[in-house]
Parts: sequence; structure tokens; C-alpha cells
Amino acid sequence: MSGLGLLLIAIGTGGLKPCVAAFGAEQFRLPEQRALLRYFFSLFYFTINLGGFIGMTLTPVLRKAVTCFGDDTCYALGFGFPALLMVLSILLFVLGKTFYKLKTPKRNIMLEFVQCSWCALLARLRRRAPKHHHHWLDYGKQDFDSKLIQDMKVVFAILLLFVPLPIFWSLFDQQGSRWTFQASHMDGNLFGSQIVPDQMQVINPLMVLVLIPLFDKLLYPLCEKAQLLTNPLHRMVIGGMTAGLAFVGAGILELVLERSYPDLPGKHQGSLNVVNTLPCSLVLYSPFSNTRVLEAAKLLRQQLLGSYYRES
Repeated sequence: MSGLGLLLIAIGTGGLKPCVAAFGAEQFRLPEQRALLRYFFSLFYFTINLGGFIGMTLTPVLRKAVTCFGDDTCYALGFGFPALLMVLSILLFVLGKTFYKLKTPKRNIMLEFVQCSWCALLARLRRRAPKHHHHWLDYGKQDFDSKLIQDMKVVFAILLLFVPLPIFWSLFDQQGSRWTFQASHMDGNLFGSQIVPDQMQVINPLMVLVLIPLFDKLLYPLCEKAQLLTNPLHRMVIGGMTAGLAFVGAGILELVLERSYPDLPGKHQGSLNVVNTLPCSLVLYSPFSNTRVLEAAKLLRQQLLGSYYRES
């Protein structure tokens, strides 16, 4: 059942995420409403992170505060409550159908994209075109529209921007695993406030909620007046470099924290930890090591290497 649930989530996410932003962009007339389009995407991203912030904050509380099916926690409510909100959002979306601009697809652009790429590539390799072209897609002009080929050139140029994205997301998505584990090895004290490791995942949407209005209302207008970072591509480069520095900082922090990690036993090794919680000293006898005296509130850690112990 878990596999089926993950499959349905993958199918639903794959059908929703690529379409919702494009559908919203179709509601605007360009270039007349370019400013409104930019405002829409800021509000769209702000709303997504607001939902993520509320969900990450409220769902664990509901799961822990309610008991069901004989368990101390209620994971059914933790998953069911977001699912109910998802159903309500779909109903609201359908009710607003009369207000949308619905564009009926006249052709299968994905199929034409693949066909044009394949034909142009074959023509380029076989040199069937009457003259040499500077771009390999131009070899498909004999069979396909020039505007389609021009749009495809733009698409292939943009695809270069997506090359580092898998690396970015492979690091970014560790905030729910490795970064949370890293936070558990820290004291969590931030300017007198205590932050628990699970709250690491809440920081991301919270910072987005703060930074979006700050950038749109203050930083970007100042940059435009100073003729700096006026191109969205320039802003993406600065953002990518900043994210890279953040990953480097997390890596350096992990190297520092590794010094405090315990020396875990390796292959064919074992470990024995003895904690004296009594108000007096203990005398420990072992056939593998010398007699030891363990003081109150002290820890004795020994590793078994083959047939003998190593004390640490």
C-alpha cells in the first residue's frame, strides 16, 4: 500500500506541477501585462511556501495530539488532513472555471518537438540539406515551420540552465534527512532561542515568506534604479552562487562536527559503553582488560577488536 501511495503521489505531482504555473501564465496578455505576470509568480511561490510552512507546523501537531486506531499518534489524521485540503482546493479550482482563459491545444507540440529534433539530427548527420547550416536544427527547415525551429533553439538553450539542477536538488532535499541529522549534533541555541532539529525543514518556507516581499518591494527596485541585476538570468546566477556557498558552509560545518562523533566500530569489531549513574564508584572486572574503576557520572567506552578490547 505504501508503494501504491507513493506511485499515486508521483503521478499526481507529475501532472500538477508542470501545468499549474503554465496555466497561470496563460491568463495574462504579453507584453501588456508583463508586470502583473511577475507579480503573479511571486504571489504563486509565496502561497506555495505559506502552505508548506503551515503544513510542516500544523501536521506534526495534529499527528501527535490525537490518538487513533489504538496508537499513541494518529498518522491517518496527519495524512488525511492535507488530503482533505487538497480535495477542497480542487473543488475551488473547478468552481472558478468560468473566469479562466481556456486555450484548446491545436496540435501536439511535444510530438512535433521530438519529430523535428529527430529529423534535423538525421539530416545533419547525413548532410541531406542543400546547404550548410550553423545550427543543427536548421536542417529540419525542409519539413517543419521556421517558427517552431526558432522556438526549439530557445528551448535547447534554456535546457543548459537545467544541467546543474539535479545536483542542486540532490543537496537541497537533504534538509529532511542529513541536515536534520546534522542539527541533532548541535546545541540548537540561536540568539537565546532553542531550535529543535525537526524545525530545520520549517526554516526554508519561513525564509521564503520573508524574502519574497523584501526582494520584490525593496531590493529589486533599488537594483533597477542602480541598473544592477535587471536581467532575471543575472539574478539566477547570483542565487545559484549563494546556494553553492550555503552548501559549502554546510560541508565545512559537517567536517567540524565529525570531530565530536564517536569512533564507531568497524568490520569484525564491537563496542561496549558503560555509564555509571550511581552516586558511588564502580569496580569493573573483565577477562579482556584490566580492572577499571569507574567514577560516578562517568562513561567507559570499550571497543572489541578481534579477540581483545581497546579502551577509549
